[in-house]
Amino acid sequence: MQALVDSFRMGGFGMIPTAFFGLVLVVVSVVHLRRPNRALVAPLVSLGVLTLAAGGFGFVTGLIASATALGPGTDPRLLEVGIGESLHNLSWALAFIMMASLFVSASGLRVAFRIGGPTPTEAR
Repeated sequence: MQALVDSFRMGGFGMIPTAFFGLVLVVVSVVHLRRPNRALVAPLVSLGVLTLAAGGFGFVTGLIASATALGPGTDPRLLEVGIGESLHNLSWALAFIMMASLFVSASGLRVAFRIGGPTPTEAR
């Protein structure tokens, strides 16, 4: 658990929108898994894109902050540290998208094979 907290902290400000949109994405995908509904497909796609965009935004702003912190006489290896920290935003975004994709895929399988869920006509 401490590793997740450290990862979030190292990601900087960009982690806030990434985590927020990612958590909403996962919650909506779990709702879709429990009760498949075509009306949730568009929000799921939009939230996935938004989560990835937030992670990319956090990554880019982290790179900008790292590059601007470099000055004359500064060790250029600090940029490597900044890049590593900025990548936490993308890794969290991808992790949220992977979790949501698993839930949505399981939902699709439930509907396709009528496993413990609504019939395809009820899934509309």
